[in-house]
Amino acid sequence: MTRRTMCVLTAAFSVAVAVAAPPGPIDGEAIPTNFGVGNLAATQSNFTGFGDRTVFPGAVVEGNETDQLFLAKSALNDKLHVGITGNLATNGNIWLIGIGVPNRVGQTENRAEGLGFCPDNGPPWTVRSSAREIVISDNGTPEITSDDTYSDGVNGMIFPAETDYAYAVDVFAGNISINRYILHEVDGVGIGTWDPTPDNLGDAMAPVYAAKDNVASGPTNDGDDILTSAFGVDEGGFDNSNLLGITGTDASGAATATTGLELGIPFTELLTDLGALDGTETIELYVLMIDGVESSCVGDAYGHVVNQVLPPLSPGGVCDSPADLIGFRPDLTTLMGVVSVDLNTIPAFTGIAEGVIDPAEYGGAAVATQTCPTPYSDQAFDPSLFSRTAGSELDALYVTNDGTNLYLGITGNIEENGNRVTIFFDNTVDAGGETFLSWDPMDEDTPGDGGAGLEGDALPPLASDINTRALFDYAISINASAPPNGSVYVDLWDIVAQVKTFKGFSILESGSGELDSVTQGGSNQWSMQVALHNLNDLGVLGSGSIGDDILTVETAAGTATTGFELAIPLADIGINPCDGPATIHMWSLVTGRTGWRSNQSLPTMRPLPPFDTQRDNPENVVTDWYAVSDDTCIFAPNLCFRAAAHTYITTPGAIVNDCNNNQIEDMCEILDGSVNDANFNGVPDTCDGGEACPLGTAAECADVDGNNITDSVCRWWDCSVDVCVEIPKGVPSDLGGAFGACPADAFCNIHDRNHALTCFAGLNSCATINIDAGGAFGACLVDGFCNIHDANHALSCFAGTNLCTCPPSPAPETGPRVVGQASLRAVSTSRSALPGELVQVQILVDNPLDALQSYQLHTVASGGRRGQLELVDIEVDDRMDFVFAGFLSTFDAFNVAKGQMLSGLDFDHVATADDAYLATFTYRASPDAVGTFVVDILHDESAGDQTFLVGANSRDKIEVTKTNPAVIVVSSGPARSIR
Repeated sequence: MTRRTMCVLTAAFSVAVAVAAPPGPIDGEAIPTNFGVGNLAATQSNFTGFGDRTVFPGAVVEGNETDQLFLAKSALNDKLHVGITGNLATNGNIWLIGIGVPNRVGQTENRAEGLGFCPDNGPPWTVRSSAREIVISDNGTPEITSDDTYSDGVNGMIFPAETDYAYAVDVFAGNISINRYILHEVDGVGIGTWDPTPDNLGDAMAPVYAAKDNVASGPTNDGDDILTSAFGVDEGGFDNSNLLGITGTDASGAATATTGLELGIPFTELLTDLGALDGTETIELYVLMIDGVESSCVGDAYGHVVNQVLPPLSPGGVCDSPADLIGFRPDLTTLMGVVSVDLNTIPAFTGIAEGVIDPAEYGGAAVATQTCPTPYSDQAFDPSLFSRTAGSELDALYVTNDGTNLYLGITGNIEENGNRVTIFFDNTVDAGGETFLSWDPMDEDTPGDGGAGLEGDALPPLASDINTRALFDYAISINASAPPNGSVYVDLWDIVAQVKTFKGFSILESGSGELDSVTQGGSNQWSMQVALHNLNDLGVLGSGSIGDDILTVETAAGTATTGFELAIPLADIGINPCDGPATIHMWSLVTGRTGWRSNQSLPTMRPLPPFDTQRDNPENVVTDWYAVSDDTCIFAPNLCFRAAAHTYITTPGAIVNDCNNNQIEDMCEILDGSVNDANFNGVPDTCDGGEACPLGTAAECADVDGNNITDSVCRWWDCSVDVCVEIPKGVPSDLGGAFGACPADAFCNIHDRNHALTCFAGLNSCATINIDAGGAFGACLVDGFCNIHDANHALSCFAGTNLCTCPPSPAPETGPRVVGQASLRAVSTSRSALPGELVQVQILVDNPLDALQSYQLHTVASGGRRGQLELVDIEVDDRMDFVFAGFLSTFDAFNVAKGQMLSGLDFDHVATADDAYLATFTYRASPDAVGTFVVDILHDESAGDQTFLVGANSRDKIEVTKTNPAVIVVSSGPARSIR
């Protein structure tokens, strides 16, 4: 959210209070106009030693091509590495990587229709649009398909081979998104249902034939191999800058392309019916490019296959056709082949999967090369668009504040190669602070670490008054990635506490300073804004330019109008605006990523006359600024480094943000601890959703409607100091932390299964409302019970086969797949008992089952003239006829109070014989018990959480069609044993 500006405003550099306005939009443009000459704090007097930028026409025009396909296997034999040279436009076009694995029946016709009404399931929509179309009208004769009306055609695209998984890759706003489609054959019945025509009430539901999950995302062109992963595809990168390879008329240069997409797909993502791949199998693989232009979800003719496929199209002539003639839902078996990949023999991957593809990384050769020119535009430079050369400079610094936010405007520019602008702040709240940066992480030895390039630096002894040093408490470091998909990255450093916070990123030259603090794991509680318009080619010139006197350089610096604009909440630099007046000192510096220093600082570091020599540092060496160029700065540093710019902050006057109406600014209350902000959004918790929990229970937060079911399966809730604490979950089956710890921990592992089991047993230490991973037999809609299905959801998530994701949540309902029927029998060890005696009741499966993975039993005793049979124990005996006899990887849980037990195999299933043993329930006749009692097995699922049998996987339901109870007569006479 965006925090509003608020409170009494002050003019910079003045003790007297005056009303000022925020300096216009935070967009990096028109900075002198926005701030006004009265807020000019410092002007540059040094030529830049980091290069003078030149802006010229010429920028990338997007195109689409698929040049070569490379394949390798990870050195640890746990990933398939895929490299595709080429590029994609950011218009929704996708690369689709189709994979067929052995021992699993996939789809040949694309049957991904019904995968959620498409706005609910998110882009890309191209896979679903090329699937079989939805029946709009069956004309009253569903058994006759020849007269049916379809939304657009009948058949789906025919894949070039049987396909189990399809990875769809698209690019938008400088980010890569990777979605996996699970396309296993489902015996023609689908894995669930949906309503394709919600406005047509009463019509039949349509089946869902596929599942989709977002497996990874990350910025393009970032130079690293790190992806944000939801399910394990965490290694990869996309350098989308390719200008080589094929053209619109000639495919002979395909092998010249060296950049594109690289992915490391874990074998655990590619499951066969026997489990995950182990690196010894032979799989089939191909790459498609599919047109992504669309305007609606059903009935719109989009999703054409483009000729940029690998292996390349055949026979000849197809290359010369317009792309849309290749086919809307074509039969690709007649147009292309597939690559057969023997995982035993493919080379080991030896590089970094960042999108720069060297054939040597993949054993030296491509497995497929393009032979068709691209009909979808060759990526090139457009002379009508701007581009820029390297260069970094700081020209002028403008400062103002409004009593709650500090506003900075810095004209200039920075090279998009890891150079940083770092702005230091002395908040003068206390006497603390630093003049020597001894904190190792402030340097950056590895790209992507986010360092400021400053560790080991002795900062200049800046003076707000002569010979008085400013002690720095905080620093903000800014760097940018290159266009056309450039981003502006912002880190906040608490220098004293030695804590770094990634605040987020804005989009380069977007006209907005709003920081995305979610996509890459940032934190921006007070909504800091940072904008960069990086096209400046005015201002100071490069080192060695003619006319280096102070007046000439400062005049040139004043011509720059674009650069950096920041809105910095005072809370981010350790100031509570309600504590009273404060003076903030600040100094900015351009550095290289790994410690190179420039002479570009504001206030400037050029000494006063009569010395008047530039602080040039032309070699950009790592240096202590005390010893630049000559001895002047060593013996009289205040003559070399100008006093820090400063601004005077008064306490807020006009209250703007006061959500609880107590006449105190919300920021002030959060900072002094009088209210909580558990979700760190800058708003008191009692105001953003009314999340108060006066009873101290998590259920008050998670179950607002009081139906004993969590309102959001994608949130883990707690109550702390009478305020709800909300933790977002990546998947519904993240039920808690390691070894019984309560907060969700963002992992699918054995601990989630154990949370489900302890909750079933009534022994959970975490709030029961949070221990609900989903419904029965793989359904994503939670049911309010801790039972066998929650344990199976957790196991499926660990195995990478679960269909329930966050967001969106819940995923399309899969529903159970009925795979068999069973009759259960309760057999007592004695037909009669005396009051106070124990009697055991064994539960058996009468008929054999093809596959059993887990089960839950619920028994109840009833009857008798008086007294009762009391359940005192539940156990599973280690005997030869036990359904899971001989298996080591089993789990079980027991709840005597509820009359329930469960048992299962972690990742296996077993066929059972007649009269297979399940469990033993031990009852005691009460002292006053008399009469005929019945112990039965509850199996009416409509009545709630009762008895379930699960087949080979969590979606397979074995229906309990019949139960035979045990009859026990309790009398005062002698009991008879069964022989």
